[in-house]
Amino acid sequence: MKYLYVLLSDMSHYSFSQINTYRQCALKYRYQYVDRIKTEFVETAESILGNSVHSTLEKLYEYVNMSKDIDIDTLLSFYRTYWDDKITEYSGSIPTYGDFTIDDFIQRGRSYIIQYYESHIPFDGIKVIDTEMQLYFELGSDIGFKWFVDRLDKQGNTFIINDYKTTKNLPSDDKDEYKDQLTLYAIGIQEKYPQYFDVLKARLYLLHFDIEDEWDITQERMQQVKEKYLTLISQIESKKKAYTWWKKTIFEPTKSGLCRFCPFQSICPEWTYVDADDSFVSSLWKKSLASLVDEFLEVKTQLSELKKKEEWLKDIFTRYIEAKYPDPTQSTYKIAGSSKDVKIYLSEQYQVTDSDDFSRKMKDLWLYDKYAKVDHHGTNAVFKNWEAAIESFDGSVVWKQSYRISLVKKS
Repeated sequence: MKYLYVLLSDMSHYSFSQINTYRQCALKYRYQYVDRIKTEFVETAESILGNSVHSTLEKLYEYVNMSKDIDIDTLLSFYRTYWDDKITEYSGSIPTYGDFTIDDFIQRGRSYIIQYYESHIPFDGIKVIDTEMQLYFELGSDIGFKWFVDRLDKQGNTFIINDYKTTKNLPSDDKDEYKDQLTLYAIGIQEKYPQYFDVLKARLYLLHFDIEDEWDITQERMQQVKEKYLTLISQIESKKKAYTWWKKTIFEPTKSGLCRFCPFQSICPEWTYVDADDSFVSSLWKKSLASLVDEFLEVKTQLSELKKKEEWLKDIFTRYIEAKYPDPTQSTYKIAGSSKDVKIYLSEQYQVTDSDDFSRKMKDLWLYDKYAKVDHHGTNAVFKNWEAAIESFDGSVVWKQSYRISLVKKS
């Protein structure tokens, strides 16, 4: 029996942070999510503070969910251990800012935890469904959305989406970023657990200010936010296509105070400058700048023609193998050359032809959340454990044979 092996090549995946990056600076979005330029991730005292507080509150509600008491000293000990591990990992060289020390950041987070603990003890009257919850849902046709919820509670017939913020900036009433974020999460919650609640609420904890902001999430609000973000995603998708095919400058930079934290500042046109005249270039290469541009154009044209010829030759090789071996019995074949051989690798896979039908059948088999969020840029293997028979996906998946061709030493 053949089993399902799926490639979700037509599904675009987004997250709130990804879209927020685009809203902050389209060029940063391009560098990070389109060009996928790798940067060295550097944790700062500010980011460690946020992560340490989130981890500590997650630990608190693990105890609450088990109906087990945890005192403030135990909680603060866990918090301090998190920091000590990070200080050891970075040998104490954790970036801070201004005149503040690592101890200042540790104390700040400590005060958040004490303040939160004293405000909410004895933590009764709620059922914690999950903490640091990760789910995946479809925001629209062929638009997958990945999300994380700090905590999801059930109180009576109400589900409450909780989110902690350690920022020192108090958002104004017209700043809808946080409300949008929790409303997007609500869309996923409604899709995941529609039968278990009648009311959806959001609760935002601004820990630095000891403020809890709570509001109802209505169907009308969810529809408004859904349309807003589908419009943003449509803009991004259009720019990605234009960038791929013809317009390399369509992702424009936005200069702001956030630039000082951007890992791409060194290559951003807003922060890099070219000052090279013909005399400078001639002294290095004995050629003018204009002649080098012409030469570059010639090389690019030659490469393009060679690439077309390469694809033409590969097509001939694959057509030869298909004609000679209509029912292949092995996974590799060789075609002899005078100095090297061409090696042809055959592989087979299943490919989605009807994404809506495929998603519905995945949900019927309780496999949707587990596999639909796989990053198609990283792997073709969605079902590593072979949990579904291909017969279950008749009409939405087809069998496909593909070829990979390379040059190898002669046998």
